[in-house]
This record gives sequence, C-alpha cells and structure tokens, in this order.
Amino acid sequence: MSSRREYRIDHEDWEATQVERSVVVSDRTTGAVLKVLRPPARWGEEWGWNFIDGGIVLERTCGREFVSAEDACPGCGERDMDRLVWLNDALVRCATCGKTYSPPR
Repeated sequence: MSSRREYRIDHEDWEATQVERSVVVSDRTTGAVLKVLRPPARWGEEWGWNFIDGGIVLERTCGREFVSAEDACPGCGERDMDRLVWLNDALVRCATCGKTYSPPR
C-alpha cells in the first residue's frame, strides 16, 4: 500500500486549494473544477498535499505536522512544518524552494 499518490494535471493554467478532506484543482481563469483529489479513507486525517512538477502529490503524513494553507510557502505551496524554517520573528525560509516570506499570521 503506497503512502504517496501523484496526479498529473494536463491543463495549462490551474490552481489547487484544500477543501475539507479533498484538494480541488480548478482553472485559474474560469474557476471551473478540473479534478477533485481525495486521499484513501484508510489514511484518516494523516495526510497532506503539495505541488510537484506538472501536478499534485498527496502523501500520508504519519505524524508529520503541516501549517494551514494560508501559512504555506507562496513559492511552492510547501506546508510541512519541518521544511519551513523560521529565520526570526517575522520571516520563514522554505527548504523546498528557498523562498523567504512573511506568513500572514
């Protein structure tokens, strides 16, 4: 049983947002829903998602902690707390893409 699922998105201009226990992929211009991705039920609430080249990956977290979507890296969407490093009281550096940013909270 895999703890990782990769989904290729064959669309040029898309975005993804988490809605409850799913990731909704939609056309950035029209807002039309292209795909709704859901983790397997056996994963329970121990799952997270991220952008990969050309798509999205859903992963079972098994104890890993994730920040809210609002606090995710604006460069790559990273949400894993272990990959987001606080530099000071206001700035975070993403270990995935290298972007430094100030989370909204």
